[in-house]
Amino acid sequence: ILAGLGKPDSERDRLVERLRAQGRDVVVIEPDVEHPGLEACRQAGAVCLIGSPFEPTMLHKAQLARAGTLLALCEDDRKNVTLLTLTASLLGDGVSSTRSEDEDPLAPPNPNNVGCVVQVSEPRLLEVLRRHDLHRDPTDHLHLRIFSMHEMVARAMLRECLIGLEMPELNKVLLQIGRAHV
Repeated sequence: ILAGLGKPDSERDRLVERLRAQGRDVVVIEPDVEHPGLEACRQAGAVCLIGSPFEPTMLHKAQLARAGTLLALCEDDRKNVTLLTLTASLLGDGVSSTRSEDEDPLAPPNPNNVGCVVQVSEPRLLEVLRRHDLHRDPTDHLHLRIFSMHEMVARAMLRECLIGLEMPELNKVLLQIGRAHV
């Protein structure tokens, strides 16, 4: 389930096309009936529901309890956390999490779990969510994966910069990109 297509230039419709090309079933919940990406999603074979992903009835209609993964990729961290909280309450139990970067981020650890991929940009909120006990029990029905696009890009850039460099004495590299958070 993709909770909203975001801004028209966010290219989430391309994400839907790639997921469909991988053979995944996709349900898009989009509040804007006029969103320009809806037609591409429909043509890719996604089920498109018009309504708010923050409404429990829409999540039930999208068959949240049977979903493999819910993608909370809003630009607003508060919306993503709200969707995570709503999802956890609808599923009726807590949230589990793993942090393996090698796993398929869209695959829950077992078929009885619903994965929830949540994008968080604010570093302090990201740290709080990662440390919070809300996702420690592996028996919970919701499997949480939190990520920061900023961290992912920084890691990719660092890997690219360090490829081919042989510096055994180098233990840590500190990079700062953008403005500092106070």
